Amino acid sequence: MTDQLAITHDDLQRAVAAVQLSPAQGTAIWEQLRLAPAAPPEARAAASSDSRPRLAFENVLYYVGGLIVIGAMTLFMSLGFSSFGSGGLFLISIAYIVSFVSGANYLYFRRELHVPGGLLATAAVTVVPLAVVSFLHVSGIAAGNDFWDRSLSAEALTIVAAIVAMWRFPFAFLAVPLALAFWMLVDDLLGRVFPSDTWSREPHVALAVGAVLITVAFLLDRRTRIDYAYWLYLVAMSALAIGVTDAVDPWNSDVGTGALWVVLMLVTMSTGVLLQRRVFLVFGGLGLFAYIGNLAWEIFAGSLVLPFVLTGVGRAVIATGIWFQRNRDRLETFAMAHLPEVITSNLPTQR
Repeated sequence: MTDQLAITHDDLQRAVAAVQLSPAQGTAIWEQLRLAPAAPPEARAAASSDSRPRLAFENVLYYVGGLIVIGAMTLFMSLGFSSFGSGGLFLISIAYIVSFVSGANYLYFRRELHVPGGLLATAAVTVVPLAVVSFLHVSGIAAGNDFWDRSLSAEALTIVAAIVAMWRFPFAFLAVPLALAFWMLVDDLLGRVFPSDTWSREPHVALAVGAVLITVAFLLDRRTRIDYAYWLYLVAMSALAIGVTDAVDPWNSDVGTGALWVVLMLVTMSTGVLLQRRVFLVFGGLGLFAYIGNLAWEIFAGSLVLPFVLTGVGRAVIATGIWFQRNRDRLETFAMAHLPEVITSNLPTQR
């Protein structure tokens, strides 16, 4: 390990705002760092590889491979019963779990390859529902077609398996199967209570699950060494996007509904600024762009003006992005200065 740290001017400005230094002090610190003697090339290389997050090609391959394995397990759950029967499916799923956990142990601890090791641990968790459902069939515990017993058991034990895996292999992506299993568990629990109300129930479930996951992510944000909050925010925003879109229905041509949608998207983006989480900016920006694009289509449909309007909207979005990038630190400082202390003191950036 090296004590060298690669930072950018934006990194420093965010740190200055977080610890409430003045802009002048931040500028002085940056100038001092800029004028300091450069580290040896080998030290800079080590610092770059060890401490700066990067989207390395090998990490892309790790995630693509891991997602292919997880997708294969999902497909196997659908096709396996007819081909192998409950007993064969249970044995195969146990063999997969043992294989994945063994590989995760070797890569994560022996080779210190945390990304592929963590992805194998995640794959092991995704096989748990298959093992549980096939075991319930073989053992006769959930005999017949008791879909709810099998589903609820599989989802609950998947949550337990994900928590155990997070304890054994601290890896942020493990939060995804945990969050998805929780979402499905809540949906199936309510489905058992209200079995005939599926279509109207699911958007409300998505809203509730999104709110719970947002709360959990907020409480974990910057309190854990592993950034579980990142993936929890992502799943939460996906759930909220489903629920809010169904509840507000911004495509119905009502002016009041459209205004409410725009306000919600702006609030979402503002939340991203306060929490310093890009996922809120992405979802809010996409929602805003989708609404503006739909509005332009309704007004100028079939007109030659439409391409020019959409071009103007696109350029306006790009210009807004450039403006935000240049003024992000100033906006964050302004928000921190004008929000009530009870809010600013509890933000993750102040922890």
